[in-house]
Amino acid sequence: MIFMWYSYALYFIATYKLRTILANPLRVQIDCGVVEGRQLKDSLYAWSGIPFAKPPVGDLRFEAPQPPDNWEGVLDARWERSKCMQTEQYFLPESQSIGDEDCLYINVYTSQPPSSNATLLPVMVWIYGGGFAVGDGNYATYGPDQLVSVGDGNYATYGPDQLVSENVIVVTFNYRLGIFGFAFTADNVAPGNLGLKDQIFALQWVQRNIETFGGDKNLVTVFGQSAGAVSVSYLVVSPLGKDLFHHAIMQSGNSICVWGLSKIARKATFKAGQLLGIFTINSRYLIDQLKTVPAAKLQSAAVSVTNAFLFLDPINSLVFAPVIEPADTTDAVITTSTYECLRLGYFNRVPLLMGHNSFEAVSMEYIIKQWCFYLLQSDIFPSLLVPDSMNANAIGKLLAGPQIKFHYADILGSIIFPDENFLRYLNDNEFVRPVQKMARFTCRYTPTYFYKFSYTHDPTALGAGHAEELFYLFNSPFNNPNDMIISNRLVKLWTNFAKTGNPTPLDDPILDSCTWPKVMPAALNYIDIDNDLTIKQNPNAQDMDFWDNLFSAYANPPLFTY
Repeated sequence: MIFMWYSYALYFIATYKLRTILANPLRVQIDCGVVEGRQLKDSLYAWSGIPFAKPPVGDLRFEAPQPPDNWEGVLDARWERSKCMQTEQYFLPESQSIGDEDCLYINVYTSQPPSSNATLLPVMVWIYGGGFAVGDGNYATYGPDQLVSVGDGNYATYGPDQLVSENVIVVTFNYRLGIFGFAFTADNVAPGNLGLKDQIFALQWVQRNIETFGGDKNLVTVFGQSAGAVSVSYLVVSPLGKDLFHHAIMQSGNSICVWGLSKIARKATFKAGQLLGIFTINSRYLIDQLKTVPAAKLQSAAVSVTNAFLFLDPINSLVFAPVIEPADTTDAVITTSTYECLRLGYFNRVPLLMGHNSFEAVSMEYIIKQWCFYLLQSDIFPSLLVPDSMNANAIGKLLAGPQIKFHYADILGSIIFPDENFLRYLNDNEFVRPVQKMARFTCRYTPTYFYKFSYTHDPTALGAGHAEELFYLFNSPFNNPNDMIISNRLVKLWTNFAKTGNPTPLDDPILDSCTWPKVMPAALNYIDIDNDLTIKQNPNAQDMDFWDNLFSAYANPPLFTY
């Protein structure tokens, strides 16, 4: 009897304590404990820096993500945590290492405090780009409002508050980058794709916890740009992505981009070891030794290796990036060609929205300056212009190379003078061709919507460059009323898709009352997002016909990218 009353007393005390803790509406009970968020402004609330995995440090470096430990009391989720290890400036050898290995944290943004009576809202999970080498999902990058001060008084550039204002919940998170996220030994010691496995772990966290923030776990849209779009594409194809999301948006990238699959990650991983004095062909010894190297020192070695490989070939592959894992890998993200999976319909058949900007490569002029030696060689030896995607033999490269050169060259016959010639080639080779190819594959199996983002506030620009649409999708300072109109339209299209799987479900004057048609096998229908919204067919048709004919003539299956 005494024991029974003692048990009741303990239960009462624990219940009272929990109710007291949760009396604050910004305190939320999740699977590992209670978190406290903050109100950033009217109709904008944030819970930041919530661990979704154990810190991947020490023995957990180069290991798959592990569940986080529970905590007692209230976790302060009012501030973001460190970004993952990276360099301050993209691929510059003199750049300082920044970030921390302890970086696997997730952030949730809502328009209202959680309420048991509220209707559950659609959820949009953002995956950042940055070549699998830089980037983060933190406040100062995607933070809720450029008018909200951060730490020392700096201001965020753009954030999800416009998306949130359309009654969706936005989730961002960090995933491991560079050698920390994509070390690869081509066996079960380091089977690769840890960064992608972090993403899957974050999506599993969303499934377990988002309802406590007012989100609908059965209405999750995953969206990303550049390497983030490549990541989304792998999640669409991977069996591990099944049931973790219900719509997917891919902006300027996918898994069949030539740079979306690393062919040199194993070689680069061993080369990084050599730079650090680890000379071995034994995978286990290499990884065990690399686990003992200070993070900043390992990051510096990996950047040196990356730059060395990209100097030799800046076109065909990133270095530390997704790979095809060994077939016997436990919980592998992907073990076969995603090109074939998409072609044959072996993927998670959720509604898809994808597209590219009108001149992606105009933002990549740094390549011409940084790797001019390779470009000069390609003008003399045009077989270098033949993408690895084609898997062409030596004779095929000799025949295809000159055709590529003269397709993009001007009357002087050079593909690099002026710069615009090579940028046109880069635009088609790196982005337009593979993005359109995926749409032509997936439209046979699932609703697929395609866009071309052409708007630029600078009338002298050659077109909308890589990542330019992000300034309109997220909250940015706008230069003129037109910018605001474009932003409102883009946000409306994306959130409509997140809510319904259709970007134009209703007649809407904000969207010029347009109806966005699906891609069809016989016609790549798309919406051109410019000063007006215009429905068109078959973007970049002449260039795409050229590449399709070239692949038909010289490509050798199996293909892994396009």
